[in-house]
Amino acid sequence: MQKMSKVKAVFLIGLLVPSLFFSVAWGAEKFPDRPITVIVPYGAGGDTDVMTRALCEAAEKGLGVTMVIKNVPGAEATLGVSELKHAAGNGYTVGVATLSGLSMSPHTMKLQYTLDDFSYLLAFGRYDYAIAIPVNSPVKTVDGFVKWAKERDKPPTFSALGLPPQLVAYQLGALKGLQFAHVPYKTGPEALLAMLGGHVDFAVPTPYSASPRLKSNDVRLLATVSQRWPIAKDVPSLKELGYNIDVFSYMVLIISKKVSKEREDILFKAFRKAYDDPKFQDLSEKFMTTTPAVERDNLKKILYAKYEEYGKVFQSLGMGKK
Repeated sequence: MQKMSKVKAVFLIGLLVPSLFFSVAWGAEKFPDRPITVIVPYGAGGDTDVMTRALCEAAEKGLGVTMVIKNVPGAEATLGVSELKHAAGNGYTVGVATLSGLSMSPHTMKLQYTLDDFSYLLAFGRYDYAIAIPVNSPVKTVDGFVKWAKERDKPPTFSALGLPPQLVAYQLGALKGLQFAHVPYKTGPEALLAMLGGHVDFAVPTPYSASPRLKSNDVRLLATVSQRWPIAKDVPSLKELGYNIDVFSYMVLIISKKVSKEREDILFKAFRKAYDDPKFQDLSEKFMTTTPAVERDNLKKILYAKYEEYGKVFQSLGMGKK
């Protein structure tokens, strides 16, 4: 009996050991196996929020898990990035950031993070800007706008969400010896409505925010900023007009630097495939945020270069950290 028990024991161990090995191996390779949190540094319903939700919906197909959006707006889009900095480096928290939180605000405020704290996956959208005035304004050109502003008794006011569009007005002012007063608003449509209601003199909107007002002929664009808009192809950019102003922003997917390379690769591949999803591309076209995908190392180089560039800009404007 005793001998048989030993045989049985050896037999059972022979069955269990391979099973245990494959179970452990499978457990080590399985990522993700639970929902992933995606931190968005702006409020629900805005351009960034809507585009992120669409991208995540497409990425869920490849990852096989739910992606939970967590909106953490505030402090020039830095609060969400700060929260990601303190998240566990296991790949279950992904962040969305913009040039405001990554390359601009570090020069104007004390933050809990630096660019070196993150790995960069993908830029999946782009914001462009323009200088907008009410259509019934007598001002027709940027030069006319500058002349009008210089004749004013007090600084003209403008509406914008904050950085980066705020920087457009400040750089124009620096080039032409003008001062402008910023009035912040939570959304692009609110900023334009304030202008049309006479609460501010001009606005710095995105294409999606301005589109309805252009269609209803309420707004005139004096110039776009970095490039021409598809919905206003006859409006020149500031760069074309000889103004050395290049302000735009990216929507960027980032993760903690502590995330393993293996898990980083899994996340990148899923989001890169999601970027090509026809439904996401259709929405990008609708929101006018379409940009060629900027990936990983190339994205990192751009963000670091923009960080250096904007550092000099803020220093020249006297807006740097004290």
